[in-house]
Amino acid sequence: MPRRSDYRSNALSLARVREAIAAHDHAKAIGCPLNFTVDIHWHWTRFAKEGVWNRRKAAPALLESLRHWLAYYGVGFFSIAVRECPPSSTEGEHLHLLVHVPSDLQEDFLQHTKDFLRGTRRHRKRALAWAATYNDGKLAYILKGSTPPARDLLTAMFDTEYERNKFLEGTKEKASQGVIYGKRLLISQALGRGARLGANSVTVHHARREVPCVAALMTALPPKAAIRLAGVE
Repeated sequence: MPRRSDYRSNALSLARVREAIAAHDHAKAIGCPLNFTVDIHWHWTRFAKEGVWNRRKAAPALLESLRHWLAYYGVGFFSIAVRECPPSSTEGEHLHLLVHVPSDLQEDFLQHTKDFLRGTRRHRKRALAWAATYNDGKLAYILKGSTPPARDLLTAMFDTEYERNKFLEGTKEKASQGVIYGKRLLISQALGRGARLGANSVTVHHARREVPCVAALMTALPPKAAIRLAGVE
């Protein structure tokens, strides 16, 4: 059931954290890892004066703009975003975004994001932070505002004790990420539950029916055509 626009939450549940981890793993499995991260502070953008009820629409509007921009270059939209509003923050709500962006498009993607946010020139550096991701640590970090059982799941993601302790030390004062109205976690449709289940069913279908047919077809083709069908140059 879709969440009402006035729905409010105080933390990410264990189920939602599991959903985010599954989406992140699926992106890697299909060859579209979430390799670019963007952190946005709305207070320093053109949305600064919109107020909480309109600012909560800024995140979906941004994601839709980024989706269209990537589609223009023939790139699918694979992303996970989390909205936070720490009680101790003087800047209000901010957004953490993990997204798949090919390396040759990252500079232009970043410029498009800046153009969308359109903060004043002196505030632009404070509005946006970005980096290329290299491990699962960023995913765990953006999901830090979660319930105790969910945080236990996050700590289990790390392979080494050093990484685990680093995460716990860096987020021990950040477990509370405030009240969020509307969706706290936003996962793109291409990484959603439906897409993941569809990918699994396609894999099973190919394994059971299409692969034998292709194998039979390859035996009936001339050698060069069979090599081309197999995708070998």
